[in-house]
Amino acid sequence: MTPTGGQEPPDQSPDPGPERPTSWRDTVHPAEPIPVSDAMVSPKSDGESDPPDGPSCHICGVTSHAAASYCLNCGVQLHSASDPDADHNADPDGDDPNHTTSQPESVASDGFIDPDDFVARQARHSSQERPGSGPNTESIDVEREERDTQRTLRVALGALMVVAALTLFVVTFGDRGDPPVDDGPSTTLTAIDAETRYRDLVSSLAVRVDQLRDEAGVANDQWDNGTADYADTLSRLQSLAASSLPLQATVDESEAPSAADLTLKARLVALAATLAESANEMVAGLESPDTGEARRAAMTRYDAAAAEFSTVAETILQNMANSDE
Repeated sequence: MTPTGGQEPPDQSPDPGPERPTSWRDTVHPAEPIPVSDAMVSPKSDGESDPPDGPSCHICGVTSHAAASYCLNCGVQLHSASDPDADHNADPDGDDPNHTTSQPESVASDGFIDPDDFVARQARHSSQERPGSGPNTESIDVEREERDTQRTLRVALGALMVVAALTLFVVTFGDRGDPPVDDGPSTTLTAIDAETRYRDLVSSLAVRVDQLRDEAGVANDQWDNGTADYADTLSRLQSLAASSLPLQATVDESEAPSAADLTLKARLVALAATLAESANEMVAGLESPDTGEARRAAMTRYDAAAAEFSTVAETILQNMANSDE
């Protein structure tokens, strides 16, 4: 049945709603066309103003006026002339590898970004931002190489100094050969030295006893003939006794060689003791109240001991000389 008025009722079917786009391109609507004027297509005469000095379209290359926001030829949105990054955005392959552009490398004819190119560009951008790939990477590597080189040079210099010091030490103090082994004094040299020392000692003692014998005789003679006073004579005899006293110890402590006659050495010791005793007796005889008998007897004894001392010493020296032959 139809409603009154003979008109058909409206379609009661449900509204299907807006149609779901099947592609991302279906959601994009082209820009509204801009009326083309004569000024856009006709060249200006010589008497007119200068040609447009605005930005160039990155799609078609047509130059627009400075105030234009869209390309007069293709309608794509233009980059502003005051944008400092316009040149960089228009040239993504410029010298700066780390510059991030806002304009994709590939744009479709309708002015929109190609998804495949966008994904590829993002991948390249991520790879450029990885650690170690920045603009300072090369300078950091150069500084690291310089530090490594300096460290290597310091280590090498220190090693050379150590080697030089060791070499100097070895040359100065080392390689001097084994130290001489001390096997003790040579038997031959020891015997020769002992004989020499003993011979020199006996000879010097004999000379000294002869000098003391002469001093004793002069002191007694001058006292007896009155040419010397009492004090001078006493001083001389006391000096004679002091000089004769160490003779016995000197001979007794001397080291006789194995070839020497020890009997002769013992005789020298006894004679040296007699000299010391006789000298003391002369001092006592000078101080005694007698008429000089004790002093003269002591002088005679001293003179005989000194003479025999010289004879025994000469015998020892002669025997040693004969043993050397």
